[in-house]
Amino acid sequence: MRKKLGTFRYPVEVGDAAGERFLPLEPWVDTGALYSQFPASLLESLGHHPNATRRFRLADGRVIESPIGPVPLKVRDEVQPVPCVFAEEGSNPLIGATTLETFSLAADPVNQTLVPTIALRLSMAPLNDLEEGAGLSLDFAKLAGVAQVGGVLPCAVQDAGTGEVILVAYVNDLALKKAVETRSAVFWSTSRNELWEKGKTSGETFDLLEVRVNCEQNSLLYLVRPRHGGICHTKNQAGDPRDCFYRRLNFDTWQLENLNP
Repeated sequence: MRKKLGTFRYPVEVGDAAGERFLPLEPWVDTGALYSQFPASLLESLGHHPNATRRFRLADGRVIESPIGPVPLKVRDEVQPVPCVFAEEGSNPLIGATTLETFSLAADPVNQTLVPTIALRLSMAPLNDLEEGAGLSLDFAKLAGVAQVGGVLPCAVQDAGTGEVILVAYVNDLALKKAVETRSAVFWSTSRNELWEKGKTSGETFDLLEVRVNCEQNSLLYLVRPRHGGICHTKNQAGDPRDCFYRRLNFDTWQLENLNP
């Protein structure tokens, strides 16, 4: 949830809980916000009630907990239920990224409108195709999921011996302290929401040699030395773990070329 204004306003209609009437509004389109938001009093006047809470990081860095719930929105004559934040009084109505994705729309700030886009169905691709295939299926929605976890920074991992970037993961304050304390590559798993020492189960662990911080102090670089094997959970045909960036994009064909099959 954001308190800042979005890029432009766009007309939508908010439906009541009975599905009998719709209230026209012009919220701000804010692709930096994950969920749409409307004042709680407005949603409650339409018969809606929250069914869960989520933690949100505000633009000033504060983390707050807000109620959310499904609300029917009408955009371009199409009605879909979308998760919305029941926001404080005085909050700006916003259309967030989840709503845009639900309606297969993208923001066009130059012309101040929403335009149709092609939705991704990444989860429909077989895992083997995703990890071993030549087709490009980039998960541009990944950071939206990471934003729900909160309190983490992206962390690139570089092999000190080869100079290659071998992994990108996420680190929070606890993971960074544990990594420095143990001199091992430790991260925060955004899927399991727990500390993750790379290779603790498989045995492919890594010595942490340096931690570097970028200019804006919003990302990290771990300089590591492998104790045994590669860092990726995938394996090549010989059964050896790879580094994570084992495929290269062909600029002419837009196909992926496996550098370590």
